[in-house]
Amino acid sequence: CPKQLALEITNIYENGDTRFHYEYCEDTKDGRGYTSGIAGFTTGTGDAWQVVQGYHTLTGGKDMFSQYDAVLKKYAASGSSSLDGLQGYCDTWMKLGQSDAKFKSAQDTVRDNLYFNPAEKYADQLGLRLSISQAQLYDTGIQHGTGTDADGLGGLIKTTNA
Repeated sequence: CPKQLALEITNIYENGDTRFHYEYCEDTKDGRGYTSGIAGFTTGTGDAWQVVQGYHTLTGGKDMFSQYDAVLKKYAASGSSSLDGLQGYCDTWMKLGQSDAKFKSAQDTVRDNLYFNPAEKYADQLGLRLSISQAQLYDTGIQHGTGTDADGLGGLIKTTNA
């Protein structure tokens, strides 16, 4: 599947346009803490922490997110939706998301590792050849995760093919 096509289709569903919203950050009040970036990374599920860790790797570890490390790590491990200790987090995310190439790269890497690449693997296993079919698997992975739990992409595929 042309990757750009899959990403842009999901951007339309998520944001109403094809633009990449690296700077997006808000509390959507969905029980997952802050939702941010190009894949809706959340502080409560741990994928936002993975982005921050990737950014630390690219910056040498001392950057604007360092002050949140202990809290992000704690919330990622516990699945907490709490925003305590994250004052200014969205301001930091938005600022870096607007112009920092390393921060954008960290988001791209986590998105690909957690969502795009697994969706492509599932598409190959299912023999899907149409780009729209492959793109829909990616979008489902963004919405539900790519795991094998009942609500994850792997679980949904298993259930629909049973």
